[in-house]
Amino acid sequence: MATMTITEAKHIIDVVATALIGTGHRYHPVSALKGYDILQISNALKLRIAGEFLYLTGRDDFHEQFKYCVQLCGTCFYCVTSTFVPDNQVDEILADRVLDMFHNEKVGELETEESFGNYCAFVGANDPAYWRKIYARIGLEYTSTSPKGNDLAFLVDLTPPDSTPSWQLRCCKCGFVRDAKQAGHIRIGGWSWLRYVLGRCPRCRRLWFHAFERPQETDTTGRP
Repeated sequence: MATMTITEAKHIIDVVATALIGTGHRYHPVSALKGYDILQISNALKLRIAGEFLYLTGRDDFHEQFKYCVQLCGTCFYCVTSTFVPDNQVDEILADRVLDMFHNEKVGELETEESFGNYCAFVGANDPAYWRKIYARIGLEYTSTSPKGNDLAFLVDLTPPDSTPSWQLRCCKCGFVRDAKQAGHIRIGGWSWLRYVLGRCPRCRRLWFHAFERPQETDTTGRP
């Protein structure tokens, strides 16, 4: 049975976020997903939903924000299944969408993001076996590297030490800019293709795409 750490889930979501940014073509090249398959992407998004449930529990706007999170993750998954094609077909009208349910039987069998969000609520944020049950629901092996109990795992960013600090994060929803390193994100030289991450903005408080930019690149209009 496969497993997935929270760090890997974050990385996969960052890959997806970067790959979904417009390229000027009709479709997105499947190579932009860096080899991750549709099941891994689905699992990563579900782990994100589970982490957001813990983070949002107890807030006055819990229902609004958690519904938004589930919808956003569902939209990301739909976009992945419907807009990624072989690299040499990105401008073809009848391109072969290689990650949809017609090419992957398991896609139609996967639990929807909405149903999974309901399961998180069923388990409840106070359950001491929360993450163990989440992993079992997704079909991932629960190991020593999995989040423990009901820890707020997605609030901890684990990144390699070799980094370049002079980067900023810009919220593509409201345009808010902050220092990436202070926000807990480090842009790694070897991962230079990662231009966007999915995270929560401290100003608009939305879970949305954030752009990694040098200070002189910053566009305060909020456009990606």
